[in-house]
Formats: sequence, structure tokens, C-alpha cells
Amino acid sequence: MASYSGPLQYVNKDGAITLSEIVQSPDLAMMAIAANAKANIVPMAMASIATGVGFRVLKSVLRRPMSNVQRNLINPFLGKNVLRLS
Repeated sequence: MASYSGPLQYVNKDGAITLSEIVQSPDLAMMAIAANAKANIVPMAMASIATGVGFRVLKSVLRRPMSNVQRNLINPFLGKNVLRLS
């Protein structure tokens, strides 16, 4: 069971918050959620940016191999308008 200790500190033995704790004490749970979000906002933003950039780069790198698969495998067997890899 988690407890409230101090102005904005939510104490749990493993640092996690469970669904039952959210239901039992929503005010403490919201403080814990806000603290976790505040502590992890920079890593989440960096991961989001890196994922977007990675997808764009890999899409451009894999454009020719994907068009080769589309042209030589998918179109002859399934038809031109059935499936499009892009």
C-alpha cells in the first residue's frame, strides 16, 4: 500500500502506482502520475522525436527494396490494385 509523505511525494516501495491505488485514493494517485510525467517528460519527448526521424530515414532508405518487392512479387500474384507497400 502506498502512502502520502510530504508536500508532493508519493511513496511506494517499487515506485509504481496500481489501478487499485488510483481507485482508493485518486488525489494521491494524481500527484504520483503528475510527478512521474514531470520526471519523464524529456526522455519521452526525445524518444518520440527519434522514432519519427528514424521512420522517415528508414522509409527513404527502404524505398527501392520495397518497390522491388511490390513490382516483382505482389503485383504479379495479387494484382496492381490489391495491396500497395509504401
